[in-house]
Amino acid sequence: MNRYPVELLDEYIKLQDVVNDHQIRGIIIFKEHIDTDRFKKSVNISFDYVPVLRCKYSQTGNKALWEESDYTDDDFFCIRNTNNISKENIVEYLKKIPGNNGPQIFVQIICQDANDVAIITVNHMAFDGSGLKLYLYLLSKIYSNDSIDKINLDRRMNTLFKNISAKQKFLSLFRKTYNRTKIEILSDKNDDIETRLGLFKIDVAEFQIIKGICKKSGITINDFILTLFFHAIFCLEHEKIDRVTIQIMFDLRRYINKYPVSQFGNFSSMESMTIVNKNQSFFDLSQEISEYMRKIKSHFPGIKNVLIMNSLFEFLPRNMFDRILSREIQSLGISTSNLGIIDDKKLCFSGHEIIDAYMLTSIKNQPAVQLSFSTFKDTVTMSMLGNYSMKNWEIVEKLIDTMSRDVNVLTFEKSN
Repeated sequence: MNRYPVELLDEYIKLQDVVNDHQIRGIIIFKEHIDTDRFKKSVNISFDYVPVLRCKYSQTGNKALWEESDYTDDDFFCIRNTNNISKENIVEYLKKIPGNNGPQIFVQIICQDANDVAIITVNHMAFDGSGLKLYLYLLSKIYSNDSIDKINLDRRMNTLFKNISAKQKFLSLFRKTYNRTKIEILSDKNDDIETRLGLFKIDVAEFQIIKGICKKSGITINDFILTLFFHAIFCLEHEKIDRVTIQIMFDLRRYINKYPVSQFGNFSSMESMTIVNKNQSFFDLSQEISEYMRKIKSHFPGIKNVLIMNSLFEFLPRNMFDRILSREIQSLGISTSNLGIIDDKKLCFSGHEIIDAYMLTSIKNQPAVQLSFSTFKDTVTMSMLGNYSMKNWEIVEKLIDTMSRDVNVLTFEKSN
């Protein structure tokens, strides 16, 4: 059996069970039925291209490895029949993969009378959201019998660091990147907790208007959605919120110039953004956030955290690394993850029309809340997924309602 090294962020993500289930999901809604046997074979073939998926996490003493495992089709694939899949009951299918077993993926085909829905769940220890998007493209190519380019399997953080100069690394170490004085908008009471999912969509017509607003205002779509989130939090009525800190995800592959790394690895890090509630208008808030993001992006965001962790990872015994990091891991409170654009030209399963596609991040444990979003065919799907009490879920629903109202008001004003 082949073995592969467990990399820095693989191990770090493994330690996060206390705050989330470290799983990521891709949802593909087809217009019709697909060939389920062909889909299953495609997943099996994909293991040859992304071998970490067929592995189990194996630890002996201070040593941890990805080790190829024996598995059956039932370990990574199943077909379920239902005629009423919705955003309310889709939670039932968001299965957690046990990381110590292989494979690191589980695919469900939900068969309805009129069409099929594919739910692809991957252990985040194997790769991040960027990797999941590329994996969906790979799977569609295999299903369609298309040619596949050679895949880079270098998952080492040290390869990525080669793209960053010694001066840039040094300066990054002196930047404040994480604000621990965060506001938690949810409580951590342990009553009537259930896994709950909130979905909110910006449709094609609204998205076109929003793109025009962003272009005129000199802000990005990401800035706009961050503004929606901050504004919704400031509008919560259950307490006066003077300031909010949000953790923002950055893909470290943004730094690649000469030394590429694999899409099928973990190369994501976080930065803090703190905004004071001055009862500013939506557009003033968007300008403030946009300026803040420009400053963050100009100073190598995400590098400091992984530089420090990588030093510990390389020089400490694995058990000691785990103990030290476990003590430091805590809820990020409020966070966002922009999972990017899912290209409908690349997500094409042998001509089967796809009605919708989106990605979901990990199931957060309260009191954390994360806004994740992805775009497909000019429709943005935003989600909040977590283990929440009913009281906390009412707060999450208020956030979604406020964001929906803001989008409706802004797009209605511009369309009339």
